[in-house]
Amino acid sequence: MTDTGERNEKLVRSWLLALLRFAVTLDNNDRLAVHAIATEIDGRDKRSTGFSFFRKTSVELCNAIASPQLAASPAILQRHLDRMGSGRLKQAFVATVGPCRPQPGSKLKPVGPDGQHDLWKGLPARSRSPRHAVVPAKS
Repeated sequence: MTDTGERNEKLVRSWLLALLRFAVTLDNNDRLAVHAIATEIDGRDKRSTGFSFFRKTSVELCNAIASPQLAASPAILQRHLDRMGSGRLKQAFVATVGPCRPQPGSKLKPVGPDGQHDLWKGLPARSRSPRHAVVPAKS
């Protein structure tokens, strides 16, 4: 591999590690470090001044990491994981951000027609006898 190729590979690895660090800390300084490395990577190719893949991807990923409740966040994080390949860095990222795809048995059951989950379905009905009534304590 050429010196330039090795340098680019190290920069990308630094970017991935910076993303992992941001995912752990959620600190703005770590977010800025991700963007600084992305800007450096995008600026390495002098021929294509409009290249901004790493900067755009950094903005997307940092927003998805910081706001996992947004609808697009799981897809953005999963796309990033798919690009990473395999290895310890990917495992660490998954451990930090959690699973990005819904797990096969973890889907919520649909709400019934009356708007209620059938939480108590199958349990015997409670009797309404006085022995089960709550009696206020004497003061």
